[in-house]
Amino acid sequence: SKNSGDGSPSGLFPFVLRGVFFIDWVVVPASLMVILLAGYSGLFLGQTLFTEGDIAAILDFTMLNERSEGWRPDLGFGSTFFFGDPGVHHTWSVFRWWGHLFSDDILAYNTSIIVLLWVGCIAQYCLLRVAIPDLGRISSVLLSTMLAFGSLRNEFLLGRVSTISPLIYIAISLILYEFLK
Repeated sequence: SKNSGDGSPSGLFPFVLRGVFFIDWVVVPASLMVILLAGYSGLFLGQTLFTEGDIAAILDFTMLNERSEGWRPDLGFGSTFFFGDPGVHHTWSVFRWWGHLFSDDILAYNTSIIVLLWVGCIAQYCLLRVAIPDLGRISSVLLSTMLAFGSLRNEFLLGRVSTISPLIYIAISLILYEFLK
């Protein structure tokens, strides 16, 4: 068998599968998703991510806006929902359209939270790899999941807008880090 010089047979894995890019952008995100799905395995057993009453109210706003296109005749003489938080229950929000992809609104909500937490964990991993380059990949992956499993996880599950805020904070931190370096 031929040797590629790095200790592994050259015919066993293509070069692409051994590269740093593949590990950082395919293996690590897939690992983070597996860790998230294992940590929130109760979702497969009928549990939900509703931790407070506000979440149910926001889901109710979103569900009724899906059906009424923003005009709510059930409120007073009629009310428009073309105001409010653009990420939570605005008529044209991405999450309102996200709800159309699923037959069950609760499944759509839970899936959106898991996807946003996953993106936040990937962003946290990137920040750790840039800010502390000597920290290993496994340590970075485990620390990045603290976003989803830490003591403030209910704050991130409260509303989908606050779930995406770690991604924004990390992006700003990375930009400032590169600028001030």
